[in-house]
Amino acid sequence: MNKFIAIIVVTFSLIPSTIMAASLTIPNNVNVLVHNGKSIEVKNNLPLAIGLNQIAFRYQGSYRERGNQEQFESEVVIVNFNAKDQQYRIELPTIRNNRAENNFNKNPNVVIKSADQQVSLTLDVLLKSGLQIGRDYQDEMAQYNQMEQVASVQQFIPLTSNAINDSHATVATTTQTTTSIVAPTAVAIAADTANDSKAVPKTIEQDQAEIRQMLDYWYSKANEQTRAEFKQAIK
Repeated sequence: MNKFIAIIVVTFSLIPSTIMAASLTIPNNVNVLVHNGKSIEVKNNLPLAIGLNQIAFRYQGSYRERGNQEQFESEVVIVNFNAKDQQYRIELPTIRNNRAENNFNKNPNVVIKSADQQVSLTLDVLLKSGLQIGRDYQDEMAQYNQMEQVASVQQFIPLTSNAINDSHATVATTTQTTTSIVAPTAVAIAADTANDSKAVPKTIEQDQAEIRQMLDYWYSKANEQTRAEFKQAIK
């Protein structure tokens, strides 16, 4: 029996350190999209690789402003850091108003700690123009990593990625300019109707661009249930 126990002890001592446990505690208001190049769904705990980890996620929540309950969902945040055989947690600022939401999207304040020790990390934001519904985050991250950006990690590019030589890639980074989307008001719509006879006819491309902007705006304002119902309706 003692010889059997000794064999077990020796066997475990020979297990490579790369498979030892490391994990990141995920708050309820964080939606992890891609980890180390692969799409993933995580509830409370994300197993980490020992060494470099790349995580793409959205920060979600709500706040009250001017008597209204506003829902928010951040841009896709990319974070890179080196993990050891430790337990980590992620800390995010409290979003209390629209200004704080915009500030976070422009300059995400993300902290990752192990015990009370803050971890050195690299941050960036993954932006995409056009319609946001049905995005393939895994493919977008493959494109991003291929572009050698701030938080790129080439080792996480899948060999079969559609990003390779993709001439239609639309992924942008925080260094590029994005266009703000403003919901059309009733007054603006009425004014457009009144001036139809005087206005220069729009091209199909211009018309569809406006429709995409309107869809993007209302989708960003919808809660998760409404988004799910909308996705189901357009299948």
